[in-house]
Amino acid sequence: FEDNIKDANPQLCKMFVYTYDEMLQMKGKELAQQENHNSFKNIRSEIQNMGEFSIESVGKRKDGSTFPLEVKGTTFIDQEKTQMLGIMRDSTERKRAEEEIILSQVQYRNIFNSVNDGLLIVDLGDKIADANPQLCKMFGYTYDEMLQLRGIDLATQSSHHLFKEVRSDIQKTGRFHVTATGKR
Repeated sequence: FEDNIKDANPQLCKMFVYTYDEMLQMKGKELAQQENHNSFKNIRSEIQNMGEFSIESVGKRKDGSTFPLEVKGTTFIDQEKTQMLGIMRDSTERKRAEEEIILSQVQYRNIFNSVNDGLLIVDLGDKIADANPQLCKMFGYTYDEMLQLRGIDLATQSSHHLFKEVRSDIQKTGRFHVTATGKR
């Protein structure tokens, strides 16, 4: 990224708000915020060792505004000279989506853990994948102990037949409802 940019597609020019001619007068590192120049220092050794590189950085537009930038690259031979191809992507939307997913997971976890009813997530093999604190308290198990059990382990012997019905309902409709007697 110390070298001058040799070519740029219209999307790259648009992303950074430079004309094509302006791009060809710049070094690759000028497209990144000054504080992120260190992240580009290892690119040459990564390319030599692995043939490619991938970094997260902060892009800097012509007007000085910044945005999250994903940069991937590799080398290729052109007219018997080794060149570097860099692919840059504005990762603003991906970062925003990741933040929304994390927030959603936190909200889900808070609701899951705070309801007064016992909640249980069981995989299709009947292994308990998750349980909220209320369910653990109801059955007298720690969370780690609960994750070692199967759903059927929480039911009395007389309720075991219901688990076949539950599997059938899930396969047919994707849902189930059952009333069973639990055991502690």
